Amino acid sequence: MSRIAAGEPRAPERKSLPRHDLILLPAIGLSTICLLAGALELTATRMFPWEGRSVTKCMVLDDPTTGLRGIPHTVCQGRLAEGRPVQ
Repeated sequence: MSRIAAGEPRAPERKSLPRHDLILLPAIGLSTICLLAGALELTATRMFPWEGRSVTKCMVLDDPTTGLRGIPHTVCQGRLAEGRPVQ
């Protein structure tokens, strides 16, 4: 064991974080994750719109006698996430 000389500086003591930092730091991290996930979801929705919105415009959905069917002489356009636009 060695003794500390009078002029030699001591190692700084480790201090714990204040209580408000224990709440604030995880909240900042969580809000950053939510912001990035929301921006990514918005970008993906704009690039690949849900095909049900455009396909339902040219289909009869509420007729229980004939069921789901397309309206004659209409054109529907859609796009799958991994495919080309279809008509």
